[in-house]
Amino acid sequence: MMPLPKTSWAGWVPGVCVGLCVPSLILLLVCIAAAVLDQRMIRMAVVQHQAELARSECLQRAAVLEAQLDSQQEKPRTWEQLRDNAAFSSFWSSFRRPARPQGYLAIVNDDGTIVMHNDSRQIGQRLEQGWNNRRLPDVGDDVVRAEPGSLAPNAPTMDVSVPFAIPHSVRGTLHAGVDEKWLNAEVATRQQQGLRHWKWLTGLALASLALSVIGAVYLLRHQQGLTASLTQQTQARIAELSNLGGGLAHEVRNPLHALRINLHILRRAMDGRASLPEDQLLATLRESGTAIDRIEAVLRDLLLFVEPTAGKVVEVDLAAEIRAVLDVLAENLKRDSIAIDSSRCGQSAVVQIDADRIRQMLLNLLTFAQLRVGKQGAIAVEMLVSRANAELAIAHAGPTLTTDQAAHLFEPFRSPVDSGSGLGMALVHVHASAAGGNVRYEQPEKIGNRLVLSLPIGRPVPKERQNELQA
Repeated sequence: MMPLPKTSWAGWVPGVCVGLCVPSLILLLVCIAAAVLDQRMIRMAVVQHQAELARSECLQRAAVLEAQLDSQQEKPRTWEQLRDNAAFSSFWSSFRRPARPQGYLAIVNDDGTIVMHNDSRQIGQRLEQGWNNRRLPDVGDDVVRAEPGSLAPNAPTMDVSVPFAIPHSVRGTLHAGVDEKWLNAEVATRQQQGLRHWKWLTGLALASLALSVIGAVYLLRHQQGLTASLTQQTQARIAELSNLGGGLAHEVRNPLHALRINLHILRRAMDGRASLPEDQLLATLRESGTAIDRIEAVLRDLLLFVEPTAGKVVEVDLAAEIRAVLDVLAENLKRDSIAIDSSRCGQSAVVQIDADRIRQMLLNLLTFAQLRVGKQGAIAVEMLVSRANAELAIAHAGPTLTTDQAAHLFEPFRSPVDSGSGLGMALVHVHASAAGGNVRYEQPEKIGNRLVLSLPIGRPVPKERQNELQA
C-alpha cells in the first residue's frame, strides 16, 4: 500500500526562509546605515576643516590689519577716512584677496554696514536683519550659514567672523566666507572616495540577501510542490483505502452469506423442523468449510498486502520454478485445451526471493493468463536474462485490457477476472517490489497481451546446480 508521506517539513520551512532572509536583510540595512553615517561624518569633517581654515585666516588677517592700523601716525576715526588713505588702500588691495577664490573677505562696522569688501560693489550695504540666525553650532559658535545677500549676493556661504578694534580708532568685524557650492563639491569628492569600500560591502550584503531570497523562494515553491504532492497522495491513499474496503467487503460478503444460509439449514435440521440427509449434511459442512477457507485466504492475502515483507530470502532458480508451476497447472490447462509454449525458458538464472512467494507470484500470473485467454487458447512463456535482471514474459492472445483496467490491474480487488481472493495481481506487485523488481502489463501489436515480471538477478546457475534443481 502507498505509505502516507511525512509532513514534518511543513512547520520548519517558513522558519528556515525567515532565518535565511532576516540576517542578510539586517546586514544590508547595517551596511546602508553605516554608509549613511560615514557620509555624514565625512561632510562634518570637511565642513569643520574648512571652517577652521577660514577662522585661522580671519585671526591672522585681523592681527595683520590691527598692526597696519596701529602703525599709522594719524589714526583714522572713521572708515571713510581710512578708505581715502592711499597707504591703506594699497594695503587692502593686496590684503582683500581671500585664501580660497570661491570665498570673500569683508569688514563690517558696529552698525552692520559693510565698510570693506573684496567686491567693491558690496561696500556700503547693510547686512540683512536676521542674517546670522542660521548658526552652525556643530561647526563653531562663530560660524553662520548666510543666505545670498549683502556679503555674498550670488550664492549661500559659510561665514566665519572675528571682531577687532584699534584703540582711539575704528572697530569692526572681519568676515571670511566659503562658497557653499564649492564646499558641497569638496564634500562630494571626499564622500565619493569614502563610498568606494561601502559599495563593496553593500554589494556583498545585497548579493547575500538576493541568494537568501532565491533560497527562500525555492524552499517555498518546493514546499508548495510537496504540499500538492502530499494532497494528491493523500487523496490516492483515501481512494485506495476506499477501494480496498469495498473489495474486502465484497469478497467476504459472499462466503459469509453462504455460511449464514448453511447455519440456517443446520439450525432447522437440529430443531427438527426439517429433515436433512447425511450426504446433504456433509455437503453443507464442506461448503461452510470452503467459505471459511475463502475468508481466511482473503484475510491472509490482505495481511501480506498491507504489511509486505521480504520473507525468507533464498537463492531460487527462476527457470526451475516456472517449470514447477507449469506442472501444477498442467491438469487445468489440459482440461481447458490451452497450449503452453515454454520453449524459451531454458536459460537459468538465480534470483534472491522467498521461494513460496515466487511460486505464488508465478501461479497468480499464469492463472490470470489462463482465465483471460479462455478455452482452446495459447500461452507463451519466455524468460530473458541480462546481466542485471531476469524477465519473465507471459503472453496470450486473449481480450486486451482497457486503459482503465490496465492502469488499475495491480491494485487490490481491481483485477478484471476473479482468480481467488481478489488480491492475486496486487500481491504480485507487492512481492516483486519487496524483492527489488517490478511487474508490468504490455500490449504488443502482434501478441495482444503480455505480463512481464522483472527481478534483479543474482548469479548464473552452474550446470551441476541446474542438474540438481531439475532432479
